[in-house]
Amino acid sequence: MKSIVYGGVSMKKSLYFFCFIIFFLSTNLNASTFFSGNAGGKLFFQANPEKTSFEPDLTLQAYFAGQFNFSKNIWGHLEFSINTGNLISSNIFHETDSKFQIDEISLTFNSNHLTKQNYFSVFAGTFDPIGSDVFLQRYFGIDSIASNLTQNWLGLGNSVIYPLFGMGLADVMVFKNKPVALGAYLYFDHENFTNFIFNADLRFACAFRYLTWDISCGLGIPVQQQNIVDYPDLIIAIDKLYWHAGTTFLVGNKNTQSLFIQAGVFNASFKGGTTGPIFDTDDFYILFEPRFKFKDTNVNFSVFNLPPDTVDEMMFVQTTLGFNLDINVAITKTIKPLKIGINLSGGFVGQTIFNLSNIDSTFLSSMNFGISPYFTKSILSGDFHFMLSVNYMPLAQKDWYKMFGVDIGYKTSF
Repeated sequence: MKSIVYGGVSMKKSLYFFCFIIFFLSTNLNASTFFSGNAGGKLFFQANPEKTSFEPDLTLQAYFAGQFNFSKNIWGHLEFSINTGNLISSNIFHETDSKFQIDEISLTFNSNHLTKQNYFSVFAGTFDPIGSDVFLQRYFGIDSIASNLTQNWLGLGNSVIYPLFGMGLADVMVFKNKPVALGAYLYFDHENFTNFIFNADLRFACAFRYLTWDISCGLGIPVQQQNIVDYPDLIIAIDKLYWHAGTTFLVGNKNTQSLFIQAGVFNASFKGGTTGPIFDTDDFYILFEPRFKFKDTNVNFSVFNLPPDTVDEMMFVQTTLGFNLDINVAITKTIKPLKIGINLSGGFVGQTIFNLSNIDSTFLSSMNFGISPYFTKSILSGDFHFMLSVNYMPLAQKDWYKMFGVDIGYKTSF
């Protein structure tokens, strides 16, 4: 986990201290706790794309997510993930570089009122991320509505438009007479080694039979200390404001024809002396996906513009701008359910929707196509996943052995 230092105290140390306080308190809440959760891991094998000759590359992505119920009205969440470098080396007992991340630690207090349920939480890490359907599943108890395109094996959050990341408080109200929720979040994160950012976000969500909607927006106020040296009469100095927004929208449901849309922007800002908002085009997110259902067959067509960091964590997509076609069939006549599918994707690496007005040779040379047959089989208490990916961009570069990749994974609940 990256250690960010500000004011002489590292973010990593602060997070560990925060975790200790939460679980020290929680262990005293109730002697008998109930635990549930899920975990998953995936191996991906391919030729090392950074080498000019063939060199095998085997990586691991894995996550663990658990809920500790200390009483009927108090519970905690813990989630962490790991993403390794190449596990194959000249000596298998050598250390392997990897990224370990605590995704979420939170403690939630539920109070029951006449017309609503109130959930007050203290959290560290990424909590109820925007773009994920974790919020909808937690507070409405619905099945996942996320796009198959956004699958990853680094946690429950799937694709994230912008993270509610830091340390802070959250309060969510869910109404009893209608599937509607309102949320408010106050939290601190950091822009760099010297700046704090105080964030305030509002959220609205609903989960009706044929309409599911989750929308959030927020403002970030950086507290910059370096400018105070030049202006000793100031207590704090603010030269710009950040804003972020994101939404997930589904018309229909998993049993009907439907339309799934996600859109958002992260780290946009207003600054003195500018005429409008400023944002990096790499932080713009849009996914438009009509879904068609024919008995046991699902056909999903997607058009997308995704941030590079989001694409790096995905299984089916290697381009930031493009399209995707996913066709899968559920076979339910077997003892254990089986899903067989094929995924076709195409697009442009490193390009965005804002480059479409200036298509040149550089734009066209970034074109990439891929095909990925896959299947998922229920085994024991979990799901086994296998996928073969074929990427056609390396073929144009005459590195034919870089065309192929194999994913093998398993997820389970307990």
